[in-house]
Amino acid sequence: MSNKIRNPKLAAAIFDLDGVVTFTARVHAEAWRRLFNDYLQKRGAQTGESFKPFTETDYRAYVDGRPRPDGVRTFLASRGIRLREGSPADIEGKSIAALGNRKNTLFQQLIQERGVDVDAAAITFIRDLRAHGVRVGVASSSRNTRFILEQTGLEDLFDVRVDGNSSDELELQGKPAPDIFLACLRQLGIGDPQSAVVFEDAVAGVEAGRAGGFGVVVGVDRIGHDITLREHGADWIIRSFNDLTVDLIQEYFSNRHYSRKNVLGSYTEFLAELDAKRPAIFLDYDGTLTPIVDRPELAQLPPEMREALRNVAKAWPTVIVSGRG
Repeated sequence: MSNKIRNPKLAAAIFDLDGVVTFTARVHAEAWRRLFNDYLQKRGAQTGESFKPFTETDYRAYVDGRPRPDGVRTFLASRGIRLREGSPADIEGKSIAALGNRKNTLFQQLIQERGVDVDAAAITFIRDLRAHGVRVGVASSSRNTRFILEQTGLEDLFDVRVDGNSSDELELQGKPAPDIFLACLRQLGIGDPQSAVVFEDAVAGVEAGRAGGFGVVVGVDRIGHDITLREHGADWIIRSFNDLTVDLIQEYFSNRHYSRKNVLGSYTEFLAELDAKRPAIFLDYDGTLTPIVDRPELAQLPPEMREALRNVAKAWPTVIVSGRG
């Protein structure tokens, strides 16, 4: 199951914007919540349907990382609702386009009220990449990408930008299709996706990076859904850019030929290789099952981890390996 690596040198890095470099994902989620809850309440008043609010789970499953019309269409389909597509200029009325445009208006109003939070560690890391000769681009489904970069004074952070407006002009499919990542890579002047890394926080974006054949897909876990990101194709999970350096990403990138496929993302292949054998699971203690602590007596298993271990041990032989006394 070893991955074949054609080019071990890191030539380019492509970043999603919302949730990776900026924290506007929270503002996007709030704008979607207001849009859909208003629509669903009005629809319920007309049809007699009970009101079921739009949730964070809905946002992650149906909207996050997708182009705006796709987000509207996908969420409504999850509720069994179909609307006409409408015109891109629609503001009023019941159409996919009108709802999408109203969401954009809500988003910009919220940005004007609250401003934009940025991840200073991510910005430092990106500038370090460029200082080391790595080409850097931003690929976002949002049509507000340029607006956000201007609001934060980060117009010069990236060598190229591919966003929702570019997607319309170039007729690109939205995530989870890899089109915007591949278009960004071409604009960076890099031909081989295997020589590039993608940074994404959304499941749809991770799937897009994997579908595009990128050398490494890094899942940026802001909300504790690292397993989900793994299952959908992330090679490496980070929770903070404070833990990442250019040397570290280059070392990881250059040594990919020693890595094996992620079991969660290739479980069928994993079972085939087992061929009815029983696997043994070996787990470190500090930093794996518990946070790393200075005093051994404080390294206590949290209840949810204890329960997970019990479940694993019921299925497979399970051993904890630790240097603790």
